[in-house]
Amino acid sequence: CSVLIMDMSYSMYSTDVKPNRLTRARYKAIDLLNKINEGDTGLVAYAGDAFIISPLTQDIKNIELLLPSLSPEIMPELGANPLAALTLAHEMLLNAGHLNGDIYWFTDDVDNEDIADINDWSKKFGHQLNILGVGSEAGAPITLPSGELLKDNKGAIVVPKLPSQKLKSLASRSYGNYQVIQNDDSDIDKLLSKEKISERNKKEKQQSQQTGDQWQEQGAWLLLVVLPIM
Repeated sequence: CSVLIMDMSYSMYSTDVKPNRLTRARYKAIDLLNKINEGDTGLVAYAGDAFIISPLTQDIKNIELLLPSLSPEIMPELGANPLAALTLAHEMLLNAGHLNGDIYWFTDDVDNEDIADINDWSKKFGHQLNILGVGSEAGAPITLPSGELLKDNKGAIVVPKLPSQKLKSLASRSYGNYQVIQNDDSDIDKLLSKEKISERNKKEKQQSQQTGDQWQEQGAWLLLVVLPIM
């Protein structure tokens, strides 16, 4: 069972990947959906707040039809609130009876103040967070649908850059995969890899064995308590 999260902040109109980040992210989302072969899939989009675009369903074609309509203009609130989207994705999975699920997050940035909250979310829940970084570390201006370049409050042209190291770190905390968007299918194939899940299961098994060994080592002290009674 999986949930696809799409970033709909205005930085997705940056043109460092052609024609822009938003368009490429939509195409990559369709590629991802076509490669997910089993289970239900849901779709969440976010800007300043998060919304369920499609509930969990096996009808992948319906989600594909919804993707082209996603844009920053349809979002009621400006900004970027990924934690709201992750929380919504968790609720979708939990309500469907899934304690563990695959979350695929397509984004081009994360604010520093959100990192701690997202890491806490990953620690609290057992979902695998896989992130596709949409953009480049060099960045490019944001070309709005009107053709104008987005500027900040001081009149300077905004040039958002892809913070790959931050996004990779967030994915690693949940044993998820991180990939930068590519021109071929290699990014989606690696995003779908279950190698990280195997690492997680192996580590949890080792921790369980260590806990059992500690109990066995302390067992000798119990004899000292039992001997006077005998």
